[in-house]
Amino acid sequence: MKIAYAERPLTALFEVLLGKGVYRLGFKPFYEARKLESLGFQYVAVEMLINEYNIVYDPAFRGKVVKEDNYRGVKFKLLVKNGDLKPDAIVSHKTPQAKAMVTWREVAELLPTPPLPLFVIDFSTLTSQEIADVTSIKIQIEECVGRIREHLWDPHLAITSIDKSVADWIHSVAGRNKIIITPSKPSELLWSMDADKVTIIRQDAPHPLTPNDILSSDAFLIGGFRIACQDMGWGGCLTT
Repeated sequence: MKIAYAERPLTALFEVLLGKGVYRLGFKPFYEARKLESLGFQYVAVEMLINEYNIVYDPAFRGKVVKEDNYRGVKFKLLVKNGDLKPDAIVSHKTPQAKAMVTWREVAELLPTPPLPLFVIDFSTLTSQEIADVTSIKIQIEECVGRIREHLWDPHLAITSIDKSVADWIHSVAGRNKIIITPSKPSELLWSMDADKVTIIRQDAPHPLTPNDILSSDAFLIGGFRIACQDMGWGGCLTT
């Protein structure tokens, strides 16, 4: 994983806001209060990318500060409704790109392409009994997506080796998302993204995952949802 200033949605959003002189940002769409308060601008950036929200000037909006963050020596404030502070601009769920001060695409363009590091969950390792347990899979999909969104965003998570019917089902239960779901084998996907160093996460791995493994890997290959959700913490690894 090569560290870059705009590797995360959080930093990409800050870079765009800096360029536009927006230091107090209001958030108008529906939001999950707990996530907004804990993740702050990372949550806002991911919501913009997933839902294709844009930023617009709104003279009528007034709000209260729910999160403050510092980036490159500048203090940014995140506001939600029901306050008396005026933001420099707001995130809107109704503004078309042509009328926006900042579009979601401007944030996306600062993020790494291909989306490395990539976390690959190989569906071919699941047993028929695990595949039949749709409730468990749904919960684990939500957990994996939620964990990824705390630091990166959806394209950094790939589910491989599944047919179209299963892919359609996953999309239907995962809610609005932009994760990669493909019938390709992990090796095919990783090759297409030029992932040179891949760390294989296994519960029976002979060596524990080290900080160096995390910082130097282009991708992580994980054998199934159960392992993915339990060991994004991480357990063991076998580096290739």
